[in-house]
Amino acid sequence: MPYNLCKHCDHFVEENGPTKPHFGSSHLHLEDGEQEFDHDAEPSDQAHTLDEWQELRPDLFHEHEDGKIGPNSSHHDDRGKIINTPI
Repeated sequence: MPYNLCKHCDHFVEENGPTKPHFGSSHLHLEDGEQEFDHDAEPSDQAHTLDEWQELRPDLFHEHEDGKIGPNSSHHDDRGKIINTPI
């Protein structure tokens, strides 16, 4: 099964269907439910199997010291996410 990355960040996306209503977005980020984004999920023009993505982008599957995988970790590039900084 091919997977697409979001064209704005390093999360995989899937098509939004009737069982996953989400504010009318056509796609959803596949994430841990703790992320905040400054954009809607949009698929990139590259689709690969998970095995291919692991070869191309091993950083997406790396477990960081906070126990989170890839772009769910604060140690991964936060490109495309809202960064919560203390005031």
